[in-house]
Amino acid sequence: GLSKHLASAYDLNFPFKTITTHSKFIHKPSAELLALIKCTNSLYKKFKKLLNDRNSHGCNQCGTCDRCIRCNNVWDLYKLKRNLRNKLAKQCKRDNVINDLKVKSAKNDLKGIWKTIKLASNLSTSTESFNDADPYNFNEHFASIGTSIQNAV
Repeated sequence: GLSKHLASAYDLNFPFKTITTHSKFIHKPSAELLALIKCTNSLYKKFKKLLNDRNSHGCNQCGTCDRCIRCNNVWDLYKLKRNLRNKLAKQCKRDNVINDLKVKSAKNDLKGIWKTIKLASNLSTSTESFNDADPYNFNEHFASIGTSIQNAV
């Protein structure tokens, strides 16, 4: 009846939004890092506004006028904050990996430890295939290793 129509109208007009999380996402930003990200974004916007203002007034990047000086000062401050943000992001990621390894080693979760190591080291998945390899050559290689090592010693 009526509740069925209301439910279908609700689902149609107000769809349920799902947010996916990535299992490979180790980096959990700290409050300080989030504040620095916000600061660098606002400085970059300010720089772009000053740059457009400078260019719209016909300045040829002389470096001596008031607009050029303000633009250069904001750019220098932006670079300083950007470098600090990148340094803090790397430190935060490193701390999160270490904490994750400590938690997983306390649980004796060897599979989780290796998964964290693989994600932290950015190793790509192996795409090699041995389907077309000749089993005779494999056998010859491993059968001759012992004698070649013995002859070398």
